[in-house]
Amino acid sequence: AAGLDHAHAAGLVHRDIKPANILVSLDGTPKLADFGISRAGNSRGLTMTGATLGTPDYMSPEQASGQPVDYRSDLYSLAVVTYALLAGEPPFGGDSALSIAVAHVNQAPPPVSKHRSDLPAHVDAVLARALAKNPAARFASATEFVDALLSGAVGAAPAARPARAAAP
Repeated sequence: AAGLDHAHAAGLVHRDIKPANILVSLDGTPKLADFGISRAGNSRGLTMTGATLGTPDYMSPEQASGQPVDYRSDLYSLAVVTYALLAGEPPFGGDSALSIAVAHVNQAPPPVSKHRSDLPAHVDAVLARALAKNPAARFASATEFVDALLSGAVGAAPAARPARAAAP
């Protein structure tokens, strides 16, 4: 979460947050890796509006539908990674990348408590907010998301935030 917040503060949107891109050092410290499809601000790169890059299992609804993305897309993907860590699988599955992407856009994720009844009750609410289809309803930062998971305080939807880097 701290690494993702650091990247966002620098204007970078990762666009491919998934377990394979979170490495753990020998001392147990997680490190965010593979910024190969990241985007900085309004830079021009390998993609254009309407193009979709990333891993469907962890893709935000706006990314899956080819819409412009910002830091909140990464926050959604981090929530999908968290869901998968807790449940043993991502919230959406399917026979194809397209069916998974469509589920991210159109379906509410099942509560993680369906997979893990031993989790504290607030975890479902925290993940529901982090996996909101509307980016404005998500947490304001990755650290805020993790703090809510650890503290049990879901809080209100974030206030308007300063514009951050958008990447198509």
